[in-house]
Amino acid sequence: MYKIKFIYLLSLFLFVSCKTSSQTDININNLEESFINKDESQFLNQFPKEFKQFNEYFGWDIEKDEPSELYKESNNYIDYWFNLLNKNENEKYENNIISICYNGKWYADAVNYFQYKSLSYIKEKNKYYLINELDDMKAKSVLFFLFDSPNPKKDNVFNSNLNSSKRKIIDDLFNAVF
Repeated sequence: MYKIKFIYLLSLFLFVSCKTSSQTDININNLEESFINKDESQFLNQFPKEFKQFNEYFGWDIEKDEPSELYKESNNYIDYWFNLLNKNENEKYENNIISICYNGKWYADAVNYFQYKSLSYIKEKNKYYLINELDDMKAKSVLFFLFDSPNPKKDNVFNSNLNSSKRKIIDDLFNAVF
């Protein structure tokens, strides 16, 4: 009798833990579901945390020459994500701005929109520390992405809020790369 109960409880536990695990896997389907259900916590956890994944979800698939799955709704997802970041309890997700920008490359779609929203967020919320606290190598990559475009323009207000080493990186980017 105890063996049967034990096996039953073990099976039930395995079933429940498998279901819970699949619900927390980071994937595009869970991101869509959390967006539709406005499950804020799940959405924040499902939103891409690096550029490659961000572009795979929201950008243009260059190899297939077609839009990614969330291409048409990308701005809605990005707006929702930044709106959630505006809540004090979600401040811990701000570093994901930096992790998405790191190794980023400008494209004229959701990537450009994310770039715009990131710059606006940093400026409006006075979150320059997100960049000032980076080591120079990482800062160079992030700053390159933030200002990369067909017609890059220096932002004097943005630059004036960076520490001297980050201002030098901006100057070097505009003098040698852009």
